[in-house]
Amino acid sequence: MGSLKVGLLPCLKRRAQERAPVAMPDRTGESISPRDVSGLPWWVSEVAEIRDERGAVVVLPEGASVPHGFDAKRVYFLYTDLPSAQRGNHAHTRLHQVIVCLTGSVTVELDNGRVTETVRLESPNIALTVGPLVWRRLHTFDPGTICAVLASEPYDPEDYLHTYEDFIKHLDDHVARSGGAAS
Repeated sequence: MGSLKVGLLPCLKRRAQERAPVAMPDRTGESISPRDVSGLPWWVSEVAEIRDERGAVVVLPEGASVPHGFDAKRVYFLYTDLPSAQRGNHAHTRLHQVIVCLTGSVTVELDNGRVTETVRLESPNIALTVGPLVWRRLHTFDPGTICAVLASEPYDPEDYLHTYEDFIKHLDDHVARSGGAAS
């Protein structure tokens, strides 16, 4: 069985909140695809849905072309019946993910050290793509919520930044190594 090529459509809605800037790679001069108009390392997309009298099917088509597209090397599911549960609370140094809420709903907080955003996932045809170096926290799960996560890499414990302080230090180090600009 081949790998699944993750493909999504344009940005939908978002609530972004500017914070006091901290050291973050400069994106000046980078080529930003029209689908990634915000320049942020995450975006919300609507996935094609096919409906008829029997219900609906949502397909992530193989070979679809998207900014920062990737072959899924790992798929896993998050679920809980505890509304107070929290997942995530970490960042990755290399991993890309697509998060889809299959049933129920969940709130996802995203932070790249400069901008924070809160996204509510509540439909299986809405996907959240999260790039590397984004702190993420999933919370406020409806009872019975199930999320599918497609990951660009196999599990690697060395890819995780487990504390927010380590995350900010990693961003500062990245900027210092690249001479003040993103590499």
